[in-house]
Formats: sequence, C-alpha cells, structure tokens
Amino acid sequence: MSAALCSGPMAAQAVHDYLAVGSYAPFRAYDGARRALVRNSDLLAKLSLGLSRYHPVAGFAVRNLSRQPATFARLVALSSGALSV
Repeated sequence: MSAALCSGPMAAQAVHDYLAVGSYAPFRAYDGARRALVRNSDLLAKLSLGLSRYHPVAGFAVRNLSRQPATFARLVALSSGALSV
C-alpha cells in the first residue's frame, strides 16, 4: 500500500511528461524508480516467506526481533519505503 501511495505522484509525473514530449522515456524512468522503491519490500517479503517454511528458524527470528524493537522498526521502515539502504 505504501509503495502505491509513494509511486502515484511519480506515475502522474510520467504521464504529464509523456503528454508534454510524446516520448516513452518518462515511463521507462518511472518504471526504474518504482522498481527501486519496492526492491526492499520485495526482498523482505521473500525472506519472511522463506523463514516461514522453517519453524525453528522463524521462531528464533521472531523472538530476537521482539527483543530488538529498534531493529524491527527499521525493517518495517525499509519495507514501507520510508527508509532506504
């Protein structure tokens, strides 16, 4: 949801630029920027799904994150696009 909200203005700008110049370049730039925006979220989602297959490892990760609220908050910020690496 956060990626959609963040990329909406970028998409609108790409449409505006396309209408102004008639080139598809703004759409290619938008696509690259959107991919960069969701890269961390996609990576964290894949990691979470991978961990869910191994219950002991998943339990270990959850227990450690519960002891490290700052680390958990940072992961959430990375996933939402509010923080970049």
